[in-house]
Amino acid sequence: MRYPIYQINAFSKQSFGGNPACVVPLSTWLPDEEMLAIAKENGVAETAFYIEAGQKIQLRWFTPEIEIDLCGHATMAAAHCMVTHRAYTTRPVHFTTKSGVILVDIKDDKYQLDMPSRPGAEATLPKNIEDALSIKPKEVYKARDFLLVYESQADIEALQIDLDLFNQINLKPGGVIVTAPGDTHDFVSRYFTPQASILEDPVTGSAQCTLVPYWAKRLQKRSFHAYQCSQRGGELWCEDNGDRVLVSGYAFTYSAGWFAPYVEKCEKILARFWQLFLNTHALGKLPCPPSFYFCDNRQDADACATLVVKGIKQATAPSLWWFDKHKENRPEVGDYHIITKWDGTPIAVIQTTAVAVIPFGQVGAGFAHAEGEGDRSLAQWQEVHRAYYAREMGCEARDITDDFAVVCHHFQTVFCA
Repeated sequence: MRYPIYQINAFSKQSFGGNPACVVPLSTWLPDEEMLAIAKENGVAETAFYIEAGQKIQLRWFTPEIEIDLCGHATMAAAHCMVTHRAYTTRPVHFTTKSGVILVDIKDDKYQLDMPSRPGAEATLPKNIEDALSIKPKEVYKARDFLLVYESQADIEALQIDLDLFNQINLKPGGVIVTAPGDTHDFVSRYFTPQASILEDPVTGSAQCTLVPYWAKRLQKRSFHAYQCSQRGGELWCEDNGDRVLVSGYAFTYSAGWFAPYVEKCEKILARFWQLFLNTHALGKLPCPPSFYFCDNRQDADACATLVVKGIKQATAPSLWWFDKHKENRPEVGDYHIITKWDGTPIAVIQTTAVAVIPFGQVGAGFAHAEGEGDRSLAQWQEVHRAYYAREMGCEARDITDDFAVVCHHFQTVFCA
């Protein structure tokens, strides 16, 4: 299997500014250990994984070490990915996360995050952290993160961390925010995480959940222009909104592409399966054809593959929108394809017998029966496929109208594992 991946710089309009996050759209969750391995391989502070579920997007964040409960910059990156690269049009983008609902809107070309407020309470700083700081703070607070307050921006910029001492404490999933009044901004900050592969986070959206209520109380104002003075740097526009904090910034796509874990192993398995088919049918040398699985989740994909092996499923109906969006060629009569299970295991070879682009409302009972799923009725076919196309496009089922174009693909099973 291959997955799309985007690297996006949040809180910046530049290739080498802001905070980079990787974004991976999924159709169903991968095992946690695999998402953690992908995040580790990506090597940035956070990787966001999301699933479109109608107008509510399920979103999770992984560092190279752990899954975390809230990440602002990776949320902004996910919204930018959906809007800029995945043709998502619903506003605001509605994310459901471990920290509740996070809305992302677009205002004045900036992405505005609506996140929970997390005011800090006065606290005592652990000795390991205090001893690791080259400059001692004037005030200490604690929410998820420690918030350390300093006198000036110069203090924040000059602050150094003794890594050996700092890494003696585990604050997972939290970190240490340092802040002070800014020279040209309302406030400045930096963010550090002990025992992490990346010590200093370049720009930290979630830190504003604690910074904003502190500065709102101290400065007696609600709106702020802030700067995180890391090496990469980033600008933030923030607003205190009671139990919510609004954080805005720009986003910039650094790269976009695909990745395929274990792709070399999978290609060899497919090639051996195809050669077995050729040998069985004495067909000589033919190039290995494309492979695919059905549906957007493991259970249905594996069930449909089994139906193909049994000769029950003899048709499928991807949307024309999918082919256009992914710039994929539609199947033609005589084409071969390898059908796999969800995990990429090849299970059958099919050959296309007919292809037609038909409006959704004109798909007939005969085609629904040939698809072989459920009770094989047209009514069930329509219900299931409206929901599927809606998930695929990030819309509501009612938006799949009768003139929605469907690629009705008939095939025969010519080889099974």
